[in-house]
Amino acid sequence: MIILPASAARLWTNRLYVMLLLAGAIGMAAGLLGTNLGKGYPAGAVIVLTASGFFLISLLVAPGRGILMRLFAEYQLRKRIAREHLLRSLYELSESNLPERIWLPIQKLHEYRYWRSLTKLIAKAKESEFVEITKNTIRLTPIGLQRSAELTKAHRLWEMYLVQHAGIASDHVDRDADDVEHLLSASLLLELEQQLASEGRLPKL
Repeated sequence: MIILPASAARLWTNRLYVMLLLAGAIGMAAGLLGTNLGKGYPAGAVIVLTASGFFLISLLVAPGRGILMRLFAEYQLRKRIAREHLLRSLYELSESNLPERIWLPIQKLHEYRYWRSLTKLIAKAKESEFVEITKNTIRLTPIGLQRSAELTKAHRLWEMYLVQHAGIASDHVDRDADDVEHLLSASLLLELEQQLASEGRLPKL
């Protein structure tokens, strides 16, 4: 009964004062519920089981540390990354024709990289007004072009950082950039932007 309330409270907050209050509240609730629900059974055992229940609930749903909350956050992150990869791919396929927003065969996207569910990605991007689509073609909207240029710039800056500062071989850099570019800080982007511009590879926003 000392460990379980404290462990459950720790999952909900980092602040010691709040943690102490939560641990006390959880311990009190476990004691009251265990006593009332466990009539006819050993009170101590039922109270411990009740406290264990509070801990398991906290382990599942506590913001930031709960298993279900972390899984949901990871799912949301994967969706965002997939959407950003779609926009960046469209920019790269259209780049030689910019500023004209050309229509691209959707088949080109299939050939450009592997997608888990391209149809769903395109539908979501259309809902967000990033792309326009016909039966077999797709193109960026003005909003989508702006966003895709920002993402492409961030990706190329990160590629440059990985090659020049992290010692990653150039033939492996694309995959690493795809995995990590979404964590790139604004200050690092600004630091590398001038060098990319000097090479003529900076997307025009």
